[in-house]
Amino acid sequence: MRISSGEARTSALKYDGAANYDRTYNYGVYKMANLRENAAWESGIYQLETTDTVVGGADGISNKQAIQLANRTSYLKGEIETLKSSSLAALVSNKTRLDRQGRR
Repeated sequence: MRISSGEARTSALKYDGAANYDRTYNYGVYKMANLRENAAWESGIYQLETTDTVVGGADGISNKQAIQLANRTSYLKGEIETLKSSSLAALVSNKTRLDRQGRR
């Protein structure tokens, strides 16, 4: 089998467990870039249109939806972490109060 000059001889995609994927070739490792996330609520998610030209990169239209969803996810994660912290603090406070009163 002949391999054209533009093809890699071997290729595998591996997941390192930290939301990073490495594409490994027989001549080195190509690391895919991660999108930058901001913990912000996006009011809407962009709908790709048939007239949109496929453009990648950090500001590319092809990544707009992923960035907006990642921002929402980061925002929601922060909200959940805040709720967990305040709920745990309330439980500890309530338990301490009950312990002082001799009740459990």
